[in-house]
Order: sequence, then C-alpha cells, then structure tokens
Amino acid sequence: MNIDFDIAFLYYQELAVLDGQDPKMEELRSHIDKFKKYVESSSLSDLLKLICISYKSKYGQESYWYTQLLIQDAYKIEAVYPSDLDEDSDLYLPEEKMIRKDLKHLILKRFDDFKNNAYLLKEMEIVFKESQDQLMLAQSIEGALGETSFMREDTLEETVFTVTNSPIASITINASTFIIVINQDKWIEYR
Repeated sequence: MNIDFDIAFLYYQELAVLDGQDPKMEELRSHIDKFKKYVESSSLSDLLKLICISYKSKYGQESYWYTQLLIQDAYKIEAVYPSDLDEDSDLYLPEEKMIRKDLKHLILKRFDDFKNNAYLLKEMEIVFKESQDQLMLAQSIEGALGETSFMREDTLEETVFTVTNSPIASITINASTFIIVINQDKWIEYR
C-alpha cells in the first residue's frame, strides 16, 4: 500500500467564508483529489486498509467515502433503500451508482444527532461482488491496525477484530463483507 497523500482532510471541518474559499481547504484539495483517485483504483485490500488507517486514531468524516465512490450524475439513478435502513439518516450506495466495479454496495449507518444538527457514523458496511480470501484481507487489516491495541478472533466464517482505545470498536471481515463499527465514545461533530 503506497499512498502519496495526507488524510488530514478527513478530520478538518471546512470554514464558511463569505464570498470565498477556506484557505485550508485549498491547501488540502490536492490531497482530496489523490484520495479520490486512490479510492477509485486501488485494490480491494488496499481500500479496506485505507479505511482502517483513516479511523484507527481519529474519527473521520464519512461523507468522503460516500462522495468519492459516486459516479457522475449518480443523483439521476433512483436507488431503493434496503428496508432495515433509515432513508433520512443512513446512506446507501448500490453498485449502479458506484465508480468501483468490485463492490455490490456501501452502507453508512448513521446516528442522527438532531440536538446538534449532525450525523455521526455508527457502522460502515461494504459488500463485495465476488468472494474474497478472508484470511488475506484479515492479514491486510491487521497490518493497517499496526500498533493499535486489538484482539483478533478467527473462525471459518469470519474474522473479528475488537479494537480498544480507538474510534474503531470492531471490524468484521468474511468472504463477502467488510463491516467497521465505530466507538461512539470517539464521535466528533463536524459542522
């Protein structure tokens, strides 16, 4: 995995500037562009590693994962949300709206913090179009977690990482699905 960009933009809230741009966002623009290209074209293993890296130390803004995977004019395609999702708070990105062709869907389950006018990520789910090598993906995730404190439990059906003192509460990986659950104690409102 070789990234040539800084993911600091995931943790920065753009300032509203009257008749102008936030200078910090202009500084981060090249990194956002490189991030988009990476998310579009990296291997599935590297994409999952980047997700883990982006949440292991800090709680990031999930909107970048959603928007960078959208195809152009995705709003023109009507998507039927699965019945277990809340269309008002959760985000659902089916394969026909995604740039990547190896993913079936992306789901971002979010908590609607209506008191503070914010949505906070509870869980991210990615389903693969084709069966993957669970142990290879688990090794990749373990490498991405690095020095982060975690426990790993492997079964025939799945690998579960339980992470401590991190925005990541747990990660579950199997041959068809990647699920990352966020530690609610680490939520940060970006607004």
